[in-house]
Amino acid sequence: MNIHRPTYPHTHTFTHTHHILSLKSLFFFFLFFVFFLFFLFLFLFIGQQVTDCMKYLGIYIKSASNFRCSLDNAKKSFYRAFNAAFRKVGRIASDTVVVEILSKKCCPMLYYGVDCCYITGVQIKSIDFVLNGSFRKTFNTRSSDIVRECMSMFQFSSATACIARRKCNFLRRLMSSDNLI
Repeated sequence: MNIHRPTYPHTHTFTHTHHILSLKSLFFFFLFFVFFLFFLFLFLFIGQQVTDCMKYLGIYIKSASNFRCSLDNAKKSFYRAFNAAFRKVGRIASDTVVVEILSKKCCPMLYYGVDCCYITGVQIKSIDFVLNGSFRKTFNTRSSDIVRECMSMFQFSSATACIARRKCNFLRRLMSSDNLI
């Protein structure tokens, strides 16, 4: 005697073809999982910014065979301060006020730490480029002759002269110091 069991449309009978993963699908699942872990590793570890300099007392020291400093962050700070000040008072205030703000508030950020570091000629030229760019923006000109004339008119020293003066002052204070370290 056969007992008839009713089947309902929403239930499935257990068959091997529907519920057991085939080797092919298991292989693709494993491959997907390995790629997922690989990209997770890339994102978490290799995606971190690798840098060749470290910050010590506000000075960024480069990884090199001799002692070098990086001025990239100093230039960023200078640009940030100059653009903020120029946005507030740029076209409203006189040129004298803008140059005074530039020399008193922005240049210390640019020159911080250059007196104790070895600065190459390329780095000095990059500082000159930053200063010339700020004067170009202040006086709304593209001419380097006008920028040089404005710098001399406002008695704004070049980066070379300012760095040399700061290095002399630093070495004079270092020699007169009682600190043996």
